[in-house]
Amino acid sequence: MRLMGNDVASVKTIVSILALQRASILVFIEAGSVTGIVATLLLRASAEPTLEAGGFDGLAPDEAFLARPEEPSPIYYLWGIAGATKTASTAVMELSRRLRYGALAELTAYARAATPVGRHVGVTQLGFRPVRRPDDDLLISAPLAARLAA
Repeated sequence: MRLMGNDVASVKTIVSILALQRASILVFIEAGSVTGIVATLLLRASAEPTLEAGGFDGLAPDEAFLARPEEPSPIYYLWGIAGATKTASTAVMELSRRLRYGALAELTAYARAATPVGRHVGVTQLGFRPVRRPDDDLLISAPLAARLAA
């Protein structure tokens, strides 16, 4: 079973990111198989202009943009979310909500929707909005304090 129906980062890229950010990829396992994934990248502030311009390469993120373990991060990038079963989909959505509205609520979040359904979920359930134009697949979600003030 193929979990994601689009291009994903290479194994080499994933391994190098995991060396810097060990919890960047969380998986859901059923019957010994990965059926869900939530991947997030903690980023340095220097990544924001590239993100806003649409130049961030999710397939091969620039390592210079990745926050190191000792650094506070003002931004996170929802690198990937997928669920192959109803149970996995429910689990990854709940984790994504808890990250956005809990653990990472004070960070600005970015995502690039890979599918129309992913865009819809990001906008309706995770507080994202288009960055550059109304139909944009590049999405942003302000920190919780900014969202509450709006």
